[in-house]
Amino acid sequence: MKPHVIELNINNNLHRYTGPRCWNDLSKKQYEKLFKVGNVLTDKPHSLFALPEILFKIPPTMLNYLFDKDAMSSIGIIGEDDQDATIQLGNSLLELCQNVARSQAPDKWFLDCFKHKEATFWGPQDRLANLDFEEFWFTEAAYESGNYDELVSILYCANGKKIRAPFSEKRVIQSEKFAKSLSTLEKQMIAFNYEGCRLSFRTPFPNVFKTQTEAQKKKSNSSSSWLQIAIGMAEDKSLEFESLKRQNLLVALQMLESKIVKAKELQKKLKNTPKH
Repeated sequence: MKPHVIELNINNNLHRYTGPRCWNDLSKKQYEKLFKVGNVLTDKPHSLFALPEILFKIPPTMLNYLFDKDAMSSIGIIGEDDQDATIQLGNSLLELCQNVARSQAPDKWFLDCFKHKEATFWGPQDRLANLDFEEFWFTEAAYESGNYDELVSILYCANGKKIRAPFSEKRVIQSEKFAKSLSTLEKQMIAFNYEGCRLSFRTPFPNVFKTQTEAQKKKSNSSSSWLQIAIGMAEDKSLEFESLKRQNLLVALQMLESKIVKAKELQKKLKNTPKH
């Protein structure tokens, strides 16, 4: 995605800055800083003014010229209409920054690893590409219940940069102490990143991840539909079900999507077949 290009015309001097359009465009450092600001914004509204520097590297002195009338006067912006127009320019900049913060959570994985004691704990690839289907079941359950310690324990495994150890209860237990060592803010950042990954599945797998109404969400959790499809796909054959559990997540989701599409096509064909 092309970066935002911002041009600030301050007293006939043009200043150009570039920055991200959404969370996915951020660097790891920007991701952490933006999340920290968003986490305190309700209690500290003035922290909003940190966003232009984080996202567009606009120095605080430039913001003074956009909002402080004394600073405006010092560079020749004296007329009331000119000062009001300059403040409006600043407000538009802040709104643009907030739009970045309001964009969909990222499916690019930012917090790739953490060091804990003598081990390095590695998280998943972008869009959870190296998780298997069974891992996804358990991460979904942890996410939906708000159990972020468990979520982290599943997503991160020791020394798994190139090859993740097979998913097992033993592996999760090994990650528990590491998960508990993280700050609440770090766990929230991981959960937010996970949310972006799961939301990204709606486009390539629309039949698996149907958008639910609020009423439907109250009746069943969001994972129940695709899990039931997976069970039905295995046709109650334990060997097939075990095989599906070990499939790469994206491969398994594609299999489910194809299965649902074929079932719909067959249902439509049967419906249109004349009865004798």
